[in-house]
Amino acid sequence: EEKVSGLYAHIRKDARHASCLLLFSAASGERMFTDWSMACRDLSDPAVINHPGFSEFLQPGVSDREYFADPTRAHRLLVHFKSVIC
Repeated sequence: EEKVSGLYAHIRKDARHASCLLLFSAASGERMFTDWSMACRDLSDPAVINHPGFSEFLQPGVSDREYFADPTRAHRLLVHFKSVIC
């Protein structure tokens, strides 16, 4: 937990990242994303936008309130993101 918190604090201080938002934080007895690798998709690509399960969360102007109201929604978004990317 200490290492992850430190890394997140470092990322937040980096000028390349703006408006960082912590969506979900919880302890886990095991790794939740064992084979996670980062990827990037063009969110303006119609193939991405029309993909089942596409989330507009990363689009400008989308409110984060729904994710704060239900923190598990952020987790489900990440799980779906992983299933699409990997």
